[in-house]
Amino acid sequence: MHFLFSCQLYNSLRLKFFNDITDKYSLLKELDINAKVLFLFNSIDPFVCTSSAGFVFQAMLLRQEISSTK
Repeated sequence: MHFLFSCQLYNSLRLKFFNDITDKYSLLKELDINAKVLFLFNSIDPFVCTSSAGFVFQAMLLRQEISSTK
């Protein structure tokens, strides 16, 4: 939950990710955190699946980049 919703390292990625999803599904803004997780990771919409996977992938690349510079 921290990774997906609040870790400051991923703020810019998260902003784009959630903006893209809420452009198509505006009701996502009204869901609580648990319902958002269920929506994002149980969706059959290829757009949501691709966006979710893309966010996770980009976040892991960023994490790896940060870890390798330490």
